[in-house]
Amino acid sequence: MSPLDQQVGDELHPRIFSRELRSLRKLVLRVAMVLAACLSCSSGWTQGDALTQSVSAPVEQLGEDELDVALEAIWAMTGRDGAGSPLNTKRAALEGLLGRIGPGTSLVSKPVEKIALEKSSALRAEAAGPSVRWIVMGTLTQVNVKALAEELRGAAKVPGVVLDLRYTPPAGTLAHVAEVVSYFAPKGALMFEKAERETGKVEKLSAGRDPLYPGRVAVMVSASVGGPAEVLAGTLQSVAGAVVFGQKTRGVAGEFEDRPLGNQKFLRVRKWSVTVPELGDLSQGVRPDLQTSPATVPDIALGIADRILAPAERARVIPDNGAARATPELDRLIEDRVGRRALPNPVPRDPSLQRAVDVLTALDQVRAPKR
Repeated sequence: MSPLDQQVGDELHPRIFSRELRSLRKLVLRVAMVLAACLSCSSGWTQGDALTQSVSAPVEQLGEDELDVALEAIWAMTGRDGAGSPLNTKRAALEGLLGRIGPGTSLVSKPVEKIALEKSSALRAEAAGPSVRWIVMGTLTQVNVKALAEELRGAAKVPGVVLDLRYTPPAGTLAHVAEVVSYFAPKGALMFEKAERETGKVEKLSAGRDPLYPGRVAVMVSASVGGPAEVLAGTLQSVAGAVVFGQKTRGVAGEFEDRPLGNQKFLRVRKWSVTVPELGDLSQGVRPDLQTSPATVPDIALGIADRILAPAERARVIPDNGAARATPELDRLIEDRVGRRALPNPVPRDPSLQRAVDVLTALDQVRAPKR
């Protein structure tokens, strides 16, 4: 090799090495990204993982040309003829908007409000023990609201009331909710604020009467409770000091309406949203003070309290001295741990009602004067 070639080679060697190093770094980076993608798949990551979020761009930043290119690519991925037609584009836009608005707004084939009123379930009540009255609210109608007032007047001397909202459909008005809350809340207390979604109009509703019922209140909810009933549960918990039992509610609190679209299709939209003191908009649902498992009771016909709250079991849970030594849930847990078999025909159970009655009965015995 000539001296000139040696000199040229010495000058080019760092450049070649630097270029190869850059290529190697790009290759390593690509491998790392592939490995990260594989790890995300194997670990169950979704589109919300940190890698995707770090490079994601909001749709609002896309211009018209960029939207056209993106939509064409998406429609091509569907593999269907006419996927990018104006009709399908509108359907996709509606589906995306429904998801963006949040839970509660949906397309329904039947008007929820109308069906709930036509199949309205009446308020029902019965004794769940010597010191507890169990009231199943039923549908939030003016008839049931007035019936509740009469029931509370008659139960004024009963130490505890259990208001059951688990069978209340997501229909009714916030005016009914405010009236029910006023039966329990202190006079002048702010119950909730409601805001009209379309106009932004805000109204504050306060209790304008002395409470009808002076005793302790327990409220029972389930994962299916939503709409005005959810507002009622949250307001009673926050304003009236009610103890909530059951499972976390749906998180679709408010007042809804069904707007006809034609051809037996309806758009169910939130007409009024609410804000409850200390709990906010209830978008995360009403969290029970004491979570219990769902009921296994086949129906809620009157006269089933004795079957749900078996006398022998009640005597063991709340003995004469008022000190609870054991609970049915703990008994079942112990039986499961030691491997005992369950009875072939178990008694129908309602853990929420069982626990609510236990708590109200114990509180009554604690505050009762000694004789």
